[in-house]
Amino acid sequence: MRKHIHYLIIIMVLSSNGTHAFENYGSQPPPGTSPTDIITRTDLEYRFTDSQNGTKTQALVARFDYAFSPDILFRADIPFLITDPNVDGINDKTGIGDLFVRVGWQTFGNTKFTLFLAGDMILDTATENLLGSDTYIASPLVAAMWTLPDQGAMAGFTFSQSLDFGGSDKKDINGTEFHPFYVKTLPHGAWFSLDTHLSINWENDNALGWFQEFQLGKMFSKNFGVTLTPGIGIIGDNHDVPDWQIRGGIRYLFCFDHKLDRSILNCARCHYE
Repeated sequence: MRKHIHYLIIIMVLSSNGTHAFENYGSQPPPGTSPTDIITRTDLEYRFTDSQNGTKTQALVARFDYAFSPDILFRADIPFLITDPNVDGINDKTGIGDLFVRVGWQTFGNTKFTLFLAGDMILDTATENLLGSDTYIASPLVAAMWTLPDQGAMAGFTFSQSLDFGGSDKKDINGTEFHPFYVKTLPHGAWFSLDTHLSINWENDNALGWFQEFQLGKMFSKNFGVTLTPGIGIIGDNHDVPDWQIRGGIRYLFCFDHKLDRSILNCARCHYE
């Protein structure tokens, strides 16, 4: 546990300091802080999750986003996991987890409001059953974002419905998630966000879940930034909501529009100019 704390202290120091921080972003948070942003980017994130049943999972997740056009985005997340099930007779499991893929379309966008539609899929690629969902999952998603210039912030939500399509011998999954978020601009390219994850598991007696996250992030240049994201389970059983989680990551944005007009905030133009 001590090594996790040391890692997080390093990330926090980097997030709050830095002699090469560049100019403020004005009335909007930096690019990549909204799920509606269309940007070519890559992220590497460490996650430590403590479940209610005692299972402890460490994950190193590589994320890749590619903007095919000003409106179309492809994303893939590849996790490498180490799981301690905390069960006598069962050893730790190490390997690749389930692959997450997204194809997204920004259907409408201007300086005040953006609407984004996506098709998400979780593929049963885990090398061990304990490292994945043991099924295939499809999750159509709707995301909306409003800019709040007077507050130097933005707010919005995502809404998704998850269903399995792995066959009769797989798990039955039927869940709904509503995720409101609020992102506040801080000085020197930094931001703070509140992310609330509300869920209903229709296969588990309509169980309600509430997982709350807080994120502190900082861009050290127009391309490179770091994030620190602690989270805690408020409502829900072990099947849907972990006891607590901590995430620390780095990200690289390949380009973005310097005027931060989110109606044209994308990296696709860089491939054609």
